[in-house]
Amino acid sequence: MARGQYGLETHADLEAACGDLSARLRAKLQLWRRFERQLELVQGAVREADYMVELLTVQGQRFAV
Repeated sequence: MARGQYGLETHADLEAACGDLSARLRAKLQLWRRFERQLELVQGAVREADYMVELLTVQGQRFAV
């Protein structure tokens, strides 16, 4: 019986498939790391905006008194 009938593959086929999977995983990891960097930038901008809102609120309260 042929190996292909049962989905069995040669060592070379498995090695190629593993190489392909590895390359795809490295690409996904690179995308994830890019996402994390962008998320950190957004979080920093949000913290800065929150701080500015606090300053404006405090200054608004000082001028209202």
